[in-house]
Amino acid sequence: MRTEALRTVGSVVAVVTVLLLSSGCRYYGRYGGEEKTVAKIVEINEAFARAYDRAVGERDAFSGAAARRPELASYANQYGAIVERHGRLVDAHARAAQNVRGGLFGYTAANQLLGAIVSEQESVRNAYAEIVRGAARQLEATGSDEPRDASNYGQVPPYYERIRFRAVQPTLDDILRSAS
Repeated sequence: MRTEALRTVGSVVAVVTVLLLSSGCRYYGRYGGEEKTVAKIVEINEAFARAYDRAVGERDAFSGAAARRPELASYANQYGAIVERHGRLVDAHARAAQNVRGGLFGYTAANQLLGAIVSEQESVRNAYAEIVRGAARQLEATGSDEPRDASNYGQVPPYYERIRFRAVQPTLDDILRSAS
């Protein structure tokens, strides 16, 4: 009786162990998963580097607009600082992609790096957008358009007002046109 119970317990432990080991593979990727993740990191880094090249040109144009419109000078300086950060991140991400290959936890490290890179790149894009929105508000404050009526929320719920505002985001080209 006791040997049958031990065999049953042993069988259950063996089945549970096999199930845990086979299900754990999903957490560490498939064969070739590390290479695919590193390839994705390289791809988004190349796109980020192309965006950096564009941002350098936009920074120069923004500085020119700030020379014509002094109220944009602080925004142009902030934009320049973000461009410098952008350049440092391009270099750091390229180095990190080279260092992540190999090792026991290669897939996990590559996956974590991919998440970190995407977050940092999104942070830079948000910083650019925030500076552009601030510069657009500054130009509107100098008399180009009437400010929005605060009582507008009486007719349109705030959620829909935010959606409508997000749909019409100013671009740097809009600011440069307004500044000239």
